[in-house]
Amino acid sequence: MSYRIEWVPEAARELKEMFAARDQQRIRAKIKDIANNLPQSLGLNTVNILREAYVPATAQDAYEVRIGSGYRAAFWLFPEEERLLVYLAGTHDYANSRFITASRSRG
Repeated sequence: MSYRIEWVPEAARELKEMFAARDQQRIRAKIKDIANNLPQSLGLNTVNILREAYVPATAQDAYEVRIGSGYRAAFWLFPEEERLLVYLAGTHDYANSRFITASRSRG
């Protein structure tokens, strides 16, 4: 099942500001692979539930995906709408605590 991918406007802006075009492409490709293979892709070793993150009422959960050796992205999954909403992308040094904080402010 293929889910529609959306980006929170702040996350799309940050992606362009933080990453070179090639790295943006890698991140977007990984998110697309996950969206195209749901729900099986949630079982990948590179995908984890963000347990302390805020989750909108209609979302299934908040997830983190590790991309390569240094990038990560966080998203909410909305199964009823078949939608994956990316709310933040960053480097591993920046990511985990920011994903939890951003889940509250962007949700």
